[in-house]
This record gives sequence, structure tokens and C-alpha cells, in this order.
Amino acid sequence: MGTSFGDDTVSRIRSMADIVEVVSGRVSLKKAGRSFLGLCPFHSEKTPSFTVNPVKQFFHCFGCGEGGDIFDFVMKSEGLSFPEAVASLGERYGIQVEAYSGGAAKTARSERETLFSANRQAADFFSASLKAPGGAKALEYLEKRGVGQRAVEAFGLGFAPAGWHNLDLYLKNRGVSEKVMDRAGLSSKSETGKTYDRFRDRLMFPITDLRGQITGFGGRTMTDETPKYLNSPQTPVYDKKRVLYGIRQASEAVRRERAIYVVEGYLDVIALWEAGIENAVATCGTALSAEHVRQLKHLADNIVLVFDADRAGISAAVRSLPIFSAEGAQARVLALDPGHDPDTFVRAHGSEAFLILAKNAVDLVQFIINEAVNRHGLSITGKTRTVEELAPSLAMLEDPVARSLYVRHLSQRIGVDEAAILAHVKGSKSQTRRQPDEATAQVEARPAVLEGENYRREKDIIKAMLVSEEFLEEVKASSFIDEFENETLKTIGKTLISLGAEASRSDLMSLFETPQERCLLAEIFAQSVDEPCRNILAGFEKSSIKMRLRRLTAAIIEACERGDEEARLNLTGEQNRLKKSLRFQQ
Repeated sequence: MGTSFGDDTVSRIRSMADIVEVVSGRVSLKKAGRSFLGLCPFHSEKTPSFTVNPVKQFFHCFGCGEGGDIFDFVMKSEGLSFPEAVASLGERYGIQVEAYSGGAAKTARSERETLFSANRQAADFFSASLKAPGGAKALEYLEKRGVGQRAVEAFGLGFAPAGWHNLDLYLKNRGVSEKVMDRAGLSSKSETGKTYDRFRDRLMFPITDLRGQITGFGGRTMTDETPKYLNSPQTPVYDKKRVLYGIRQASEAVRRERAIYVVEGYLDVIALWEAGIENAVATCGTALSAEHVRQLKHLADNIVLVFDADRAGISAAVRSLPIFSAEGAQARVLALDPGHDPDTFVRAHGSEAFLILAKNAVDLVQFIINEAVNRHGLSITGKTRTVEELAPSLAMLEDPVARSLYVRHLSQRIGVDEAAILAHVKGSKSQTRRQPDEATAQVEARPAVLEGENYRREKDIIKAMLVSEEFLEEVKASSFIDEFENETLKTIGKTLISLGAEASRSDLMSLFETPQERCLLAEIFAQSVDEPCRNILAGFEKSSIKMRLRRLTAAIIEACERGDEEARLNLTGEQNRLKKSLRFQQ
């Protein structure tokens, strides 16, 4: 894995960093023997198959095959390059990462870092503008909404002044090009190609990731101008289907309480935070996506969706159901009275009242059922409409057991035969077509490996070489590694032999660059040796002989077809020798 970092920097981070601590920020882990177990953050699963080994400092998912060391986890979970992952972990553990501040590294910085830098400078400008005389009306608006100075600082709130070129000139004077401003979503272009500020006369909300990097902005008008909210466009660092507003500020409380509230607006997040409820986040001008739900379920055990109890809120709950179901995640709904949002509710009733409602939040499917029954009533027409309305939602449930239980509950609630409801559900299910990018988790394609007998034997040899110095020396003295069919395993085996028994797993991992190699290594590290080393070698030798016999048979047939009697005799002699050796082993 080529970088401009010295080996000492990477080694120091690797020795000081705790992979369990880092992974726990994104995955709920539980102790399982010597390792920790949780739901994989890289694919959708209902049964935990993601393991983290604190001794070996590696992770591996037995479900999708992802694996690696602490750098791999940060890169994959946060979408960072290797230098960015090193810088992030170095900052986290107080280790000076020299190469990242040097001239050579600056010229090689990724576009992401350039855009993060532009966003940070823009945030500084907005913050200064809020404190300047021109920001008086924005401060007045914040005061009116009950947002104090502590929240302004914590969330980095700012103000984009009216005018077309305020931020544009500020950034240009600091060496930020028009191209970078455009790529960061900070500027727009007129029909004549002139650059102008995207955000004007708006209260500004910086949107950060878990590391605190500013990925984009939300801007709220303080007048009747439309749109009320204007967000950053899609950029290389801002993806509205992934980002959650307030996640950085909420992360500590979420880890502590294993619960998270999902609200609709930036000011809702801030209002709850000011009321002492710090574990709230919001989507940024978009509905909940599969990626949002995937993040939420790995951050918290208890997900509470906070909606207004009006038609819009109910529709939002219904839309989220297939996504939660496909991701194998559970959610509850806290429905506020019509006319209230979290901001107005906590200001009117206080945080204790909100927490009481949260404690009594209803299961998502149960909420949808209750609302439909209450709205349509228990007349014959009402019951019919309820079943017709709920059938598509129940059909979306991936778990057949859960679907059956909810159908039974609805049957008992409205007094309609269970079979009749189920018929409607099955009819809806046959017509339902889920959106692939929202309702189903897509596992990143990886090179397929056919786990035949030879592959398993080769992998067992590598595992045994890692735990037995004597076995490693025996393999070194033989030609077994050269006979490996799998090229990746052959490369790993030869590297192990060259490093010798004193090589650590970290040393070995650092020598491999491709995701396929590193995932395979992590898989090997995560598995134990299930049989005596002697049996492993014997088994591989038998498999190797059988493979060579198959090749010899094919070669003998070819020799016969071309009339090469001398070659046929030589090959037959080798075939007989191998057959005799195989009989002797058996």
C-alpha cells in the first residue's frame, strides 16, 4: 500500500490505535469469546457475522468477506483513501502525521481533501459574517427560535450575506479556484458562465461527517423566499442519501445511550440538543434512504423516528417501512401532535415530556396499523379500507414470521378473518416492485472464489503456517507452495516463508495492497486451525496428487491423439507412480 508516510508513523498508529474502539463508533459490538461480534456495516444482514479480534487487531465478515486492519476499516466505512485514513487515526490518537503536512503530500492531496478545505474556509466565512454587523438579523432570528450561543458554536452556525460575490471573493483571495468552488457546491454559474455565490442571505448550517469534516451546507431563508431550505448539491464529498445532520455532535451520546432520534429539520436537532437530548440527527432535505438506515442500525440499538402526526408524517413512516425491513432494522415512531415539531414541542413542554413520549414510542409497523384503524374506524367500509391500505405495507415485510404476526394482530384488532387479510397481502406482494437503490442492500461486487477442496486445503496450510513455526519450516523445505492453484494464496505463502516465523500479522498485512488480498488475509486471521498440521499436509498432498493425475490423464489422451508413443509411455509411467503413491497414503 504505497504512501508518502514513513513506516514509523503507520506502525505507531497501529500500535496505539484500538480497533474495537474505532469499530464501536459504527457497529454495536458484543463480546463473543476472545473476539467481538456485530452486524456487518458493509452489507445487510440480520444475524451477526462481523467479527473484530482485539488481539490480532483485525476485522472480518463471514457474510460478505470484507476484512482487514484498522486502516482498512476506516477507509471502507468512511470512504477515505489510505493517506486520509492515516491522517484521521493520527489526529484521533494524537500522533503527528508529518507527511500529511509536508509539501510533497500537499501536491498529492486528493480532491476530497481539497473540497474539505474549501468547505472549512467557507464555514469560517459564514461564522465571521454571523458575528459581523450584517449578521444582526440572523442572530435575531436564532434568538427568536431559542438558539443560544452555545449551540451556535457547537454546530458552527453562520450567515451567508446578501449579494452575489461575497464568498466568491473571500475564497479567491485565499487561493481557492472557481473550479474547486463549483466542485464543492459553493458557487453556481449564470447562463453567461459567470460564477456567483450559491448561498445568499441565508442562515447557514454546516453539515459534517463523523470525523468532523464539513461535507456540505444547508441554508435557511429568514423571509418568505423559496425554497425555504437550500442544500449543497451532490459533490464528491456530499451525498444526501448518506449524510445525517448532527451526527458528529450526537456521536458521543449515541454511543453512550445506544439510541438515536431521527427528526426532520436542522433546527429540530439543535432544539433537542439544547434541551439536553443530544442524540438526534436529521436527513438533509431527503427521505430516509437505505444507506441512512444502514448507518443508523450500526450506530444504535434503538432507532426512534420523530414525525408530526399529520398525513405527511404518516406517509413518511409508510415510505420508510420497506427500507427498514430490507435492512433487517427495527424502528419505533414518536408521533407528535399536529402543529408540533420537536423544536416547538420541547420549548412548550420541556425535555422530560419529550422523553416520556419517546419511552412510549410505538413499533413502526404497529404505528402504521394503529393509524389506519383509527382513521377508517370499525365499520364494514372502514375495515375494508384498512385492509386494502395496509396490505401493501405488510407485503413489504421481508420476515415471513413478522408478517404473519402482524396479520394476526390486525385480524384480532378489526375482527376480520386472518386468511382474508393474508389473501390481500399476498395479492399486494405479487404486484410490489421494490426500488433497488432504496429497499435492498447492495453488497459491493467482489471477485468470486470457488471454495473447492484444493482451495480449502491451501487456505488451511496458510493458517497452520501462521500458528506453527515447525510447520512453516516443513512447508519451506517442501515445494507445496509452488503447487498452489490459487495465486493469491501462493503469494501469501511465499511471503510468509520469506518473512519467517517472527513476522507479525500486521507486518504481513502491510505488504499487501489489493482489497482481495487483504480481505483473504483477514479471513484467514479470523479462522482457527481445525485439524492437526500433519493432517493438513497429508490432505493437501492427496489433493495435489489427484489434480496431477487428472492433468496426466488429459496429457496421455493428447499424446495418443497425435500418435506420440514415447510421450504416452513416459506419462503413463508417471501416472502409475502417482497412483502407487496415492494408494500408499490411503
